[in-house]
Amino acid sequence: TKTASFALVFPIGDATPYGWTIGNQYFTDVNNDASVVKGTLTLSAGKMKFLREPSFSGLTIHPIADNQNLLGTQTIEVRETGDTDYQWNVSPADAGTYDITIDLINNTIQFERKGVTLPPYGNGEF
Repeated sequence: TKTASFALVFPIGDATPYGWTIGNQYFTDVNNDASVVKGTLTLSAGKMKFLREPSFSGLTIHPIADNQNLLGTQTIEVRETGDTDYQWNVSPADAGTYDITIDLINNTIQFERKGVTLPPYGNGEF
C-alpha cells in the first residue's frame, strides 16, 4: 500500500459515465491540502476504480477486496498500476447517483446514494 496526496482523482470503469476511457470527470480537493477529494457521480451496473491522474500509469485507488459493493464507509488502498487490480462492483440495484468522498489520509471512501426514496408506508397494500 502506498501513501498518496493528490488533489484530483479520476473515476474509471464500465460503471462510470466514460467507461474505461479517461474523461473529464474528476473529483477535486475539498480542504486545499490534498487530503480529501469529493465528487458526485452517476453509476450504472459494472466495475470501477479511481486513477490519481488522467493516465493508466501511476497510483490507483482500490477497495481492499475485489468486487466490493458501495455500502457505507470503506477502507481503500492506493497502489501502483499493475498491482492487484481490485475494483468496486456496482450491482444493477445499486446503480444511481452518489456523492463520493475519498479521504487520502485515513484511507477511506464513502459512497452516499442521492435521491433514494422509500415507498410510502401504510398504503393499504400487503
